[in-house]
Amino acid sequence: LRVTVAPFQISPTVSDGKLATKFMESFPNGLVGYLSQSRRFALLDRDFLENQAQELDFIKRGDVRAEELAKLGNKVGADYIVVGLVEDVFENENMVTMRSTGQQIKNVETGARISYRIIDVATTQITFSDSVTYDPDMGKASVRDMADYISDVAGQTIVNAIYPIAIVSSAGKQITLGQGGKTVSVGEKYNLVRYGNDIFDPRTKESLGREEIVVGVLEITNVQSKTSTAKIIEDGNTISDSFSPNTYIARPFPREAPPDPAVKVRDAAKKAREDINKRLEDDF
Repeated sequence: LRVTVAPFQISPTVSDGKLATKFMESFPNGLVGYLSQSRRFALLDRDFLENQAQELDFIKRGDVRAEELAKLGNKVGADYIVVGLVEDVFENENMVTMRSTGQQIKNVETGARISYRIIDVATTQITFSDSVTYDPDMGKASVRDMADYISDVAGQTIVNAIYPIAIVSSAGKQITLGQGGKTVSVGEKYNLVRYGNDIFDPRTKESLGREEIVVGVLEITNVQSKTSTAKIIEDGNTISDSFSPNTYIARPFPREAPPDPAVKVRDAAKKAREDINKRLEDDF
């Protein structure tokens, strides 16, 4: 499918216009990167048309080889376009007073929310829509971290809805997934799903796809450019005997939010105290 990502609009009601603009410096590139790395779509560029036009003008020159002229007139239109709205990006500061000491500590809360649609260019039908939110209770994060997180979640949702990751081979408890690159990371966990029977809506008779039966949990152990390798860590059974093409897929667990810097500092301090205590115990 030929897909292009249109510039997302910024809602006039967004809390902080400057933060929203900064958010948009990272978010579109992250989404385009995820979709292209999935190798499921033909991504069409609409951001650098002027540069492309300059190169095509160069080809039209008389001193260019004649066979290069075949590149002219080959532009294609998109089958689907991804559009969306940045509904909010905010950073709130408030002072928290410690009851024991009366000391005031500045607390910063960050958050963002986007909504998006996939539209069939020929019919204008909305084929898919969703929204992604980064809540303050997920921890403080920079605008770029929020943009990267939301673009990854949106990209993963789009790919998983249209082209779920297929299991392409099985050898014992080792599984090969038909997707790699930056869309898959070592240590990530996925549900191992076996397709069942075709199911239909009883009222509209519309096809709802196939039954999905979770038969185990996978953990990614190695990532290549086009594929990745995983091992079955839960269930205890292999699928080698029942494996056949288009029978098994991998459904991702919810993507974790970027780590809160404050939590990282507290964890590091806690580990340092534990190390000191352990050394003191060893000395005595």
